[in-house]
Amino acid sequence: MSLHGREVTFSMEGMAMHKVNASYQNKQVTILQPQQGILQRKCTCGNYTVASSSCSTCKKNNQMGLLQKAVRRSEATEIPPIVHDVLRSPGHPLDSGTLGFMASRFSHDFSQVRVHTDDKAAESANAVDALAYTAGKHIVFGARQYTPGTASGRELLVHELAHVMQQEQVASNALPVRIGHPSGSEEVNADHLARSALSGERLPHRVIGAGAPLLSRRVIPRLVHCTAGTDGAPADPVTELTTIVDRAEGMATAASILLTLVAGLTRAGMRPVGSTVEQAFDDRFGEPPAVRGGFMNRLTGDVRPTLEIALSEEMELMARRYELIANQFGSGFIHYLCMSTTRSFGGCNITDCSNDAWACPGVNAIFLCPGFWGGDLRTSSTLLIHETSHMIWESVFHGARGAGGNFRHAECYASFVADIFGLAPGIPACPAT
Repeated sequence: MSLHGREVTFSMEGMAMHKVNASYQNKQVTILQPQQGILQRKCTCGNYTVASSSCSTCKKNNQMGLLQKAVRRSEATEIPPIVHDVLRSPGHPLDSGTLGFMASRFSHDFSQVRVHTDDKAAESANAVDALAYTAGKHIVFGARQYTPGTASGRELLVHELAHVMQQEQVASNALPVRIGHPSGSEEVNADHLARSALSGERLPHRVIGAGAPLLSRRVIPRLVHCTAGTDGAPADPVTELTTIVDRAEGMATAASILLTLVAGLTRAGMRPVGSTVEQAFDDRFGEPPAVRGGFMNRLTGDVRPTLEIALSEEMELMARRYELIANQFGSGFIHYLCMSTTRSFGGCNITDCSNDAWACPGVNAIFLCPGFWGGDLRTSSTLLIHETSHMIWESVFHGARGAGGNFRHAECYASFVADIFGLAPGIPACPAT
């Protein structure tokens, strides 16, 4: 997604540490046919080799530049020969239970799909830094990644099957030649299709265009600094955190989309008073105050002629902020560090772990304490939204007061998302408006 031309600079000045305790509407999904001869991949919570951020780096680079660097680093130009070797092997079909489940969710016949789960398949997945990858009708899994009986394994398989559908019209014996853009339209389309399928919606589909098969891969998160069974981390912290981060990205994206829709209705004089999104915005952020014969946009300070215009502008700006948060989760830019006593990264020094998570403004890291793990998936995801708002904006903290103060309160960002998803808000509480 674009950032709508919005630049957000990371600053280390006045650094403070922060801590906390711990679906889309029905739609027809269009399946995009990938561009010819490229290899796709799905980015998750940390898939780029980005050096640790320093104070000078944060001051020199705005966020868009850093995200662009991360994307450029993620682009590979060659596919290892072992990948082609695996794709030439027969593999095996989906088991009957999984086949039936996926057919019912996608309204699609996957009987020709072949999965590869042996040691050579795992070696090939590791060669391209992938949890799993897809080319044509073949899906290749890394070690211990083919687990369709688990939530995380099912989610991974659903995403890869979405790519199978995108590539179903290409020659079955053609091989991919390069890696596509990690944020390309095919990946976005596959994400939307997978989320809708997992929500239980039975989807029609339509393939646009034609081309050679692509190798779509879900990249191994490289920025997860956690050891299984240490500092409260689960047996498979990478997989569990990937699931949480993916959900946080989806929730932030949904908040952005819904705010944009409500803003448009409000600007047109059709404010949906009492709707879930409108009520959540009013509860967490309040209304623009009347000043000097108009109403003040509290995010810009501009006085607008009507309440509807001022409010719609605030909603549009907040939609962009949630979009930016979602982009952070999908960029591979954030480091996730498990800890139980003290830990430092990029100039952010954490000396206490009595709470669930920490973040510092301008530092591309979220520190995860033992209490972060084992909770409800959506609650953990809103916690990451809270921490990411700290990380992005130096002015977003916990003690904001005055007109528009909740726009500078991290928990209000998380609580708004919690409200629209029907979750309990976090601690510290978002102040009453």
